[in-house]
Amino acid sequence: MFKSKISSITISYLDIGFAILFISEIITAFNSSYPFNSISSYIRLSFMLFLYVGCKLFFKDSKKQLLLLGVLVIFSAVLVVFTINDFISFQTKLELAGFSSSINFKHLYTPFGNLINAWSSVLLLFIPLNCLFLWKLRNKKWVFLVYLNLFLICFCILSSFSRGAYISLFAFIFIFNLLVWDQFSLKRILLYNAIVVFFICIAAIPINKDVLTTVSFNATESQQRSTSSRMSDWQNTKELIKDKPILGWGQGNFILAQDKVAFQKEDSVFCPRTQNTYINLLVERGVFGFSCYLVFLGIVFLVLLRNFKSRTISSEDKIIMSLIASGILAILLREFTYASIFEFNSVFFMFYSLLFFLIRYDIPFRTIHLAKLNYSIPSLFLIAIATLLYINISKVLILEQNDNFLKSFYKDDFKSSQVSINKAVELAPYNSSILKNHSLFLLKNSLEIEISEKHPRLLSITFINKDTLQLASKDLKTILKLNPYDDENLHNLAWVYFALGQQKTAQDLLTSAIKLDTYNSTYHISKVLFDLKQENNSEVKIHLVKALRYSPEVLESIFFKELSKKHPKLAKESKQIAISDLYAAIKINNNTILKARLARLLLEENPKKAKQLLQEVTTTLPNLSRPWLYLAYINSLETNDTLKIEKSYQKSLFLNPNDFLLNTYYGNYYMAQDNEKKGLQFFRMSLLSYSAIKSSNYSKNYFFSNIPVSGNSIIPNNLLYYTSPDPQALPIFKAFEKYHQIKHPKYKGFYSKMVKSYSQRIFKHELELP
Repeated sequence: MFKSKISSITISYLDIGFAILFISEIITAFNSSYPFNSISSYIRLSFMLFLYVGCKLFFKDSKKQLLLLGVLVIFSAVLVVFTINDFISFQTKLELAGFSSSINFKHLYTPFGNLINAWSSVLLLFIPLNCLFLWKLRNKKWVFLVYLNLFLICFCILSSFSRGAYISLFAFIFIFNLLVWDQFSLKRILLYNAIVVFFICIAAIPINKDVLTTVSFNATESQQRSTSSRMSDWQNTKELIKDKPILGWGQGNFILAQDKVAFQKEDSVFCPRTQNTYINLLVERGVFGFSCYLVFLGIVFLVLLRNFKSRTISSEDKIIMSLIASGILAILLREFTYASIFEFNSVFFMFYSLLFFLIRYDIPFRTIHLAKLNYSIPSLFLIAIATLLYINISKVLILEQNDNFLKSFYKDDFKSSQVSINKAVELAPYNSSILKNHSLFLLKNSLEIEISEKHPRLLSITFINKDTLQLASKDLKTILKLNPYDDENLHNLAWVYFALGQQKTAQDLLTSAIKLDTYNSTYHISKVLFDLKQENNSEVKIHLVKALRYSPEVLESIFFKELSKKHPKLAKESKQIAISDLYAAIKINNNTILKARLARLLLEENPKKAKQLLQEVTTTLPNLSRPWLYLAYINSLETNDTLKIEKSYQKSLFLNPNDFLLNTYYGNYYMAQDNEKKGLQFFRMSLLSYSAIKSSNYSKNYFFSNIPVSGNSIIPNNLLYYTSPDPQALPIFKAFEKYHQIKHPKYKGFYSKMVKSYSQRIFKHELELP
């Protein structure tokens, strides 16, 4: 049927390099600690190999390469125009919110939904591709447009305010100068450099202050925190690789390795990825995989070096290879400060696209003569395609069933959610995210608690289904085998054992969870509840102090309000100790995050000191939402200057428009101003936002296998609502009832029912409010 006419195959250096990569990726995937995460990396590299073969077959000719470059340059020009449009829109919104500098808010600037640090890596790769096209271009009519595109790319890179991107941009220019020093005349080199300097200087004019701040490197606290985070990555590397040094944890499993290392600092936040590609390679692929990538890069640079030294290669071709080499080295330098090649498909694709332009200069290694080849090549190709299709289809089906489950689960549609999650478990019985969702489904109505002063020990387990708890515990134990360092899973399993009466096991599991995430206030509150229930009062105050110190918003939770009624002395003393501890910590380390927490603890009892701290915080770290909220609140108590109050509220709203607490405060402010219409608008948004609140591990759960887990992944299900700030649902419904009694009497009955209903229970879910 398929008779191949191929009698010989010439193997090149790049063929060997890609083969080494492919084999190493297969070995790493087979040895992966969590194979589900490694599938994407394997599929992506396989796809890239198909592109490599396609480019080798169809784009080896110089004219066809020019055509491909032209397509990529037009593509880059379109993306750059949209990027600039996004930046202008971002700047406008920033100015309307009352902020003047962009540098502290770049996390909000996401062109095409990409983090700006990742997008700046794509922009960096556009530069050598545009320069290649410019060098090959013979039609002078298009030269101006390519120069214009390069100028706009420079502006986009400068407006990323990324120190690593700046370094890589200048590295590209410096390396290219070194490589072409003997190819161009001094006059020509000076001319090209003058054009580059002109481009950069002109591009920097509209944003000169932020550019200067960026090049000062550690001028702002945000920059200092970023540098500190990168240093921590280096320090933790040894700990992350020591368990699996040879073959690593598997592609996409950096987060799994990271889980075993507890947060080192109180103001640390969860980061799903390393900031350094080389650490990522060592952790995920081990010494073996890391060495294979080094060999691949060695082969790439060997091809470049041999061509540079060859007397048969023209000067024009050497310029082309200089541009490719400069681009590769610049992006590799970038990967020291921000990992993007393996984390973002757009960067991965553009990086290998640049490498593919070396195909024309590849060096033959050996020619293999084939006696007979009837079915081998077509068969292998078809098997590879079928395997990739099967893997992709399986993943799509798993995601579809999981999405169906979440939609039904959020609507309390028990039947539909049960069908969907069971199908997902059948498709992926050892997927951590699917098992988490299954356990959350089982336990949603099988373990219910109430925290109230009316109970002798504050906590009461109001409903329990032991059979379902036993089923759920199997899921949680399987997750524990997949990831022994999943702190949230340990916490949830602790609650299951606690409900089943196995208090010793529950306490041990909870202690393990706290060791892994010392600064998680929910875990400390669970410990307080466990100890109060068991009358183990010796550690109650210790953990309550920590909960307040790490999350001062706990003061506004139902848990703390009920605790204060039941144990007023304990609540007051714990708050005072938390305040004293933060004062002492700030004295040693003048930390802005700790100041923000202290300000919240002082909000009611010492608003003057709280205001002073909040002003310091909003000056040093203006990108934090809650400090602006609390500053607005204090100003509303002290002054009638509505403009001043509104400015702070608007800044908080710009930074986090979906913050239910902000919307509640803002609504209360308008109600106090007798502006019922606006007040109720914010109250409506508050309840809508509150229904979507997520546990602190939400991001970690998602990034673990890129499969969404229920936003509330804490067990028991209503613990999150007891420990989060109270949205004041009952007063809000009363306000709606009063308003509609006069304005829209037909809605009064609905709100009267809501008032009656939420007088007896806590508010959890979104409601369609008329």
